[in-house]
Amino acid sequence: EYPNKLNQVLQDESELLSPSELHPIFYGCFDWHSSVHGHWLLARAAALFPDTDLAQNVSAVFNEQFTAEKVEQELKYFQRKAASAFERTYGWAWLVKLQEELEKSALETGSSWNVILRPLTDHVVSTWKTFLPKLVYPVRVGEHANTAFGLALALDYARTTGVQDVELETLIAFNSTEFYQTDKLCPINYEPSGYDFLSPCLQEADLMVRVIQDKEEFTSWLQNFLPQLFDSCSLFFNQERLWTELMESLYIWMELISLEPGLCMVWPKG
Repeated sequence: EYPNKLNQVLQDESELLSPSELHPIFYGCFDWHSSVHGHWLLARAAALFPDTDLAQNVSAVFNEQFTAEKVEQELKYFQRKAASAFERTYGWAWLVKLQEELEKSALETGSSWNVILRPLTDHVVSTWKTFLPKLVYPVRVGEHANTAFGLALALDYARTTGVQDVELETLIAFNSTEFYQTDKLCPINYEPSGYDFLSPCLQEADLMVRVIQDKEEFTSWLQNFLPQLFDSCSLFFNQERLWTELMESLYIWMELISLEPGLCMVWPKG
C-alpha cells in the first residue's frame, strides 16, 4: 500500500484516508493508474493463458476485488467536485482498457466483472465526453498527459463488442481529425526528451491508424507526417521492418505492454 502518491485535492480533513480506504480496488501500486494498469495486465494474461493456475489465481483476485461495494467507493471518489480532473486522461485510458478486456472476458468465459466495474467506467466515460469538446489543443508530450494516447485506448473501448459507444467514437474521431489530420514532418529525430516514456510521434501515428481506416488515405497521411519512414537513406529507421509493423495497424506496441508500462517506446537511434 505504501509508498503511494495519492495526487489528491483535499476538501477537508475527512478525506485524509489511506489509499486502500479511498481506492479499495485500485491500490497497492505507487499511484492509481498503475494499479488499474496492473489489473488490465492480469486480465490480459488470464485471457492469453486460460485453464492455467495463473488464470485461476487471477479469477480469485478479481472475485475478491471487483465487488459492488468496492466499485461504489471508487465511484464516490470520482464524484467529488475536486476529483473531476483526477487521472485525466492517462488513468481514464487505462480504466477503459481494463473495461474492454473485461467485456471480452465476459463473452469468452461468462465472467461478470465487466458488469460490476461498469458504473465507474460509465462515469469516467461520461466525464470524458464532457471534456473532449472543451479540449482546444492536444497535449503532445511523451508522458501521461499525451492526448493521442488516451484517445487511442478510448477509441478501442468505444468499438468493443458489448460497448459500441457511437457517441464516444464520434467525439474521438472529430477531435483526432481536428488535432492531427494536417500535421506534417513530425520531428522524431528530437525524441526522446529527458522525460519521455512514449514517443509523441509514434503515438500520434498509432491513434491515426485507428481513425483513418482507409489504407491509402492513411498511407498518404503517414508520408506527410513521418516521411523518414519512406526514406531509404534515413539513418533513423530500419525502413522495411518498421513499415511492416506500422501497416499491421501499429499494434506491435501492445505486445510490449506486458514488459513495460510505457507504450510506443521505439525511438530512432542516431
